[in-house]
Formats: sequence, structure tokens, C-alpha cells
Amino acid sequence: MSTLPGEAAVGPGVARDAASREAAAREAARVDRKRRRRRVLLIFLVAALAVAAVWIIPWLIGLAIDLVTAVLGGS
Repeated sequence: MSTLPGEAAVGPGVARDAASREAAAREAARVDRKRRRRRVLLIFLVAALAVAAVWIIPWLIGLAIDLVTAVLGGS
């Protein structure tokens, strides 16, 4: 099998090995992208939970206290 003009011919076994390595590299890159995507999603979820802990949860607790105070007729 010839590659480019002026280059030595490459045997079919070598070409198969190269194609196999290329396919393995493509698969490894795909798995790496999936892993990075999951890592970014996890970081986003942790940030969202931090926002909830700092802002939303205390706001909900205050709302519940106000509601209980209004229902029970607090002072």
C-alpha cells in the first residue's frame, strides 16, 4: 500500500495497526470528553447547592416563620 508519492510503501499489517491505534485514540478522547462533561455538571450542581444554602433556604425558612406567625396571630 502506497501512502504519498516518494514515500516507502506501508504493509497492510502496519496500516491496520495504525488504524487500530487511531480508533483507540478516538474512543479514549470520547470517553475523556464525557468525563469532563460530567465533571463540569458536578461543579455546576455544587455551585447551585451553595447558592441554595446561602440564599434560598434561609429565605424559605423566613417565609415559613412569617406564615406561622401570621396564622397563629403573633404579636
